[in-house]
Amino acid sequence: MNYEKLIKDLIKEHGEIAGSSSYISLWTKWYQGVVPSFHIYKIFNGVEYVKQRKLSAQGAKKVCEDWASLLMNEEVEIITADKEAFDAELEKMDFWTKANKAVEYGFATSLGALAVDIEAEAEEVINEETKQPELLFTGIKSIDLSVHSALRIVPITIKNEIITECAFINENTNETKVSLHLLNENGNYDITVASVNSKSKVVNSVFKIPLDCPKPTFALLHPNIVNNLEIDSALPISVFANAIDTLKALDTKVDSYHNEFVLGRKRVYVSHELSKINKETGQLEFAFDPNDTTYYYLPNNPNAVDKGEPLIKIQDSAIRAIEHQTAIQDEWNALSLKCGLGIERYKFEKGRVMTATQVISEKSDVAQNVRRHEILLRHRILDLIETIIWLYNQYTEKRFADTLFDIKFEDGIIEDTETQKQSDRTEVASGLMSKIEYRVKWFGEDEKTARANVNKYFGDDELASRINKFLPALMQGAMTVRQFVEQVYIDESNKDTLITELQEKIDSQSGGITADDIQATGFYNPSNN
Repeated sequence: MNYEKLIKDLIKEHGEIAGSSSYISLWTKWYQGVVPSFHIYKIFNGVEYVKQRKLSAQGAKKVCEDWASLLMNEEVEIITADKEAFDAELEKMDFWTKANKAVEYGFATSLGALAVDIEAEAEEVINEETKQPELLFTGIKSIDLSVHSALRIVPITIKNEIITECAFINENTNETKVSLHLLNENGNYDITVASVNSKSKVVNSVFKIPLDCPKPTFALLHPNIVNNLEIDSALPISVFANAIDTLKALDTKVDSYHNEFVLGRKRVYVSHELSKINKETGQLEFAFDPNDTTYYYLPNNPNAVDKGEPLIKIQDSAIRAIEHQTAIQDEWNALSLKCGLGIERYKFEKGRVMTATQVISEKSDVAQNVRRHEILLRHRILDLIETIIWLYNQYTEKRFADTLFDIKFEDGIIEDTETQKQSDRTEVASGLMSKIEYRVKWFGEDEKTARANVNKYFGDDELASRINKFLPALMQGAMTVRQFVEQVYIDESNKDTLITELQEKIDSQSGGITADDIQATGFYNPSNN
């Protein structure tokens, strides 16, 4: 069905609409794994052309799956002031599954979308002008999200390189729902839903939901890369748009590797003498199935028998396994590089492709590409979260704080988390990183909470640092007890008492005093009072 024409008819006041990229069909076919113009071909077996299908390595699908896993995985968090309650609402919407799917769709087909899907309450009224019944919006029953690929997304309006209005298509068995997310005269978003009969394509009803939402009611997710195929176009491209030739080369080599084993079963050349004419039909009949490409029928040569040539010739072919494995690995490397995943992400081994397990450093090309895509993803997801919170607060009895929300991407997708932790623990032990900094980074605590917990479990971390810094000078006589207390217990008001207690402690320790002695129960320690 021509959805663009339907949408034009529904919003005639908009005039022309932006429409979709002409490359979407091609990208979708590569994502599906079979492009008929490339994968379907014919080969001549000596008698006729036999239809063949080239094998597919599903390289485009693999790349898009991996990008979705890198960018929208189970470790990503939406941070809100009412996190626990709001997370429960996101779970009801199956937000994380849909977001992961939308990212994969976006990287594959150039556009993926999460769109607000409203189940509205309405009452039937009579239009005074047309005297026909129509539905009047009265409220919202539920708030959900729908996920779409570029095949079911129609950009309507583009402004300043951004798609500001869009239509989304949901095809069901008997009904197709077209949702138009449009700006109203206030510059806010309303949703108009058209119900279309899936068989007759007749529009059954059009219902406007006047949300007047200040933020977009949809999030368009796609690679954060420039469209070099349609210069100056605001429409995005697939992540493998510039790797089509590599996908072809990869599938050609995979298919060739398979054919090595097919041909390795022996190639059989059959003499024309083993065929005969069927007297009833007049057709040429063969001793073997002519559709089997293992057999190749030689043209008629009357002199072949006289020369003593055999009726059947068998050719053995050595399988070039190593050459094919090397070539296939080269193509996987090229595909990975062109799609922003680095040169050695995939390893072709034992006849299958495995994702490499090496740690990706923060300065690698992959890390930089991840961060670049996260810039766009962060902006679009947070706008959608703000919209969802606004809708709950405006149209339901549930209330959520509309400030202090953020999205936290998992650093472990770039570098092994346990390796990072161990590195930071080493820096804490060597004094290059404080316990407070460690807890802020790895326990997700703010500085005040981290400081309180460090004091609770380890004593005052800053006090211990000052003690270790000035204790050698005290023990060597380069600093008096009073000078030590002045430098270490900066904020204490009863310094004279501390000086007396510390002097007594030193006098009672004939072998000298340690940092543990100073922080121990026998001497003053703020954490023990």
